[in-house]
Amino acid sequence: MIKLNLKAVNVIIQWGYYMGETIDKSKEITKPKRRKSKKTKKFFEYKGLPIVRCRNTIYYGKMSDKFITKIEIKETKDISNLKIGSSLSVELLSTNADDLTSKKILKIVKKDGLYNAIDIANTWLERALEK
Repeated sequence: MIKLNLKAVNVIIQWGYYMGETIDKSKEITKPKRRKSKKTKKFFEYKGLPIVRCRNTIYYGKMSDKFITKIEIKETKDISNLKIGSSLSVELLSTNADDLTSKKILKIVKKDGLYNAIDIANTWLERALEK
């Protein structure tokens, strides 16, 4: 298989022949224009702090702050064909890169229900960021 760059493809089209077949000269291949987007991604927020889900893990808080919380969904139950988190683990984490991995986890608790988990996560973050 031969890989051709854009300039080579345009030369082939200008000559009008490729492997013995004629090519329509009016359909010249051009480089696609890049869009320069200055928009940043907006995350969902709860009480003014971003909340991001990645599979069975929910991160709550700003990564630029000293602390964030991590909520892991341990068990789910089906209610009306929807998977609802029934057992969750909440951890308060330090975002300081200098800390050892064992010192990054400051608090851990197991909660039943997503509302209870986010409520305790919010309380921990407020208290930790006030110091």
